[in-house]
Amino acid sequence: MVVYRRSARPRFVLLLLILTAATVVTLDYRGDTSGLIRRAKDDAREAFAPVQSAADAVLRPFGNFFDGVLHYGDLKSQNARLREENAQLRGEALQAGDAARENRELHDQLGIAFAADVPRVYARVVGSSLSNFEVTVQIDKGRDGGVDRGMPVVSGEGLVGKVVDASGSRSTVMLLTDPSFNVGVRLGSTGDVGVAAGTGAPSRLRVDLVEPGTKVGAGDVVVTSGLQESVFPPGIPVGRVASARFRPGALQQDVELTPLVDLRRLERLPLVVLLVLVAQTSLLVRLRFHDVHPEALLVLALAAGIVAGPERGAAVGFVAGLVADLFLETPFGLSALTYCIAAFAVGSVESAVIDTTWWISPLTVLGGSAVGVTLYVLVGSLVGQRQLSHHHPLVVLAVVSVTNAVLAVPVVPIVRWALPAPPEHSYAQPPR
Repeated sequence: MVVYRRSARPRFVLLLLILTAATVVTLDYRGDTSGLIRRAKDDAREAFAPVQSAADAVLRPFGNFFDGVLHYGDLKSQNARLREENAQLRGEALQAGDAARENRELHDQLGIAFAADVPRVYARVVGSSLSNFEVTVQIDKGRDGGVDRGMPVVSGEGLVGKVVDASGSRSTVMLLTDPSFNVGVRLGSTGDVGVAAGTGAPSRLRVDLVEPGTKVGAGDVVVTSGLQESVFPPGIPVGRVASARFRPGALQQDVELTPLVDLRRLERLPLVVLLVLVAQTSLLVRLRFHDVHPEALLVLALAAGIVAGPERGAAVGFVAGLVADLFLETPFGLSALTYCIAAFAVGSVESAVIDTTWWISPLTVLGGSAVGVTLYVLVGSLVGQRQLSHHHPLVVLAVVSVTNAVLAVPVVPIVRWALPAPPEHSYAQPPR
C-alpha cells in the first residue's frame, strides 16, 4: 500500500524566512545595524550604476514610445495649454523684468541673499522608485559630486523635493508629493505662512496652518518661506492654489496646491539589478495607470511559487524582495517579508489546482498580487511607515493586481524554463 505524506518542510522554510525578514526589518527600523544596511544599499546602487546608465542609453527610445502612446491625449492637451501660457508669459516677462531689477536693488540694500546665490549642482534624473508606495527618483550625482542628504532639489519651474540618501555617484530624491514630505511656505498674495505637505497624489499638495481669515485665491503662487533655518531657501516656487475652503468650526482652511513642476515628467529608468529588473525599470515603470505601474519583482516571486511550489516560491520571493529593498527607503526586509508570504500562498493554492488552463496562472498572480500589496501596507504601517496608507492603497492594489496578471502571461513560462518543477507528491512505503 502506498500512503501519501505531506511534508512539513515548506512550512518550516516559510517560518524561517518570515523570522529572518522580520528580524532584519526590526533591526533596520530601530537603527541597530550600525549603518551596515545603509552601506549595503549604497554599495548596491554604486555597483549597478553602470548597468543603469547602459540600459538608459539603449532602452530610452522604447520607454519614450510607450510613454507617448499611453499619454498621447494628455500630451496633446498639455501642448495646447502651453501655447496659450507661452503667449501670456511673454507679456508678463516684460513686466517682471523691471520688478526683478527693483527687487534686486532692495535686497542689496537690506543685505538679504537671493536663493539664486546658493551654490548649485546640476544632475539628471535616471530612475524612479521600484515601489508604488514611495514617491522618489534617482539622480546621477552623489557625494562625489557635492550632493548630500537633506539638500533641496529644484528644477527650472520650482521645487522638486529633497535628497534623502546619497552614495558616491547616485542620490535618492523624495519628491514634494510624498506623504512624508513637508516644507514651510508663504502665500504670494498675502505673505501669510503655512506648511505644505505631500498627499501621495502626483498633482496635489495640501497646505496646513492657514488661518481662517486669510484671503486665498485660486491660482495664487506659493513659495518656500525659508523660516527657522529651513534647508529650503526662501522664494522657491512650490505650486499654485488649486482650491481653498473653510469648514465651519475648523481651526484652519483646507488649501490644496498643484505643484508647478510636472513630477510625472521627471521619470527615466530605475536602477537595474537582474534581467527582470531591467524590464521593470526600462519599460514597465512607464506603463502607468492612475500613476501606478506593475511590480515585476513581485510577479517573479509569484511565478516561482506557481512553477516550483510554495517552498521554492517563498525562497525566490525572499531574494527578490531583498533586491527590491536595496533600492527603497522603507525598512530593509519589508519587501522580502511580504513577497515570500505571497509566493508561498500562491504556490500552495496552485499545487491544489488540477485544471492547467493557461489563464489559471494569471488569475493566481492577480490574487497573489493583491495579497502582496495588502501585506506590504499592513506590515509597513506596523513598523512606522504610516505614509504607505496615504498612497491610495486600494487604487494601487487594483492596478498592480490587474497589470501583474497580464505580465504573468510571459513571465510564468520564462520562470518555468529557469526553475525545474518540484516532485508533485512525497510517498512512503509502510513496512509490511
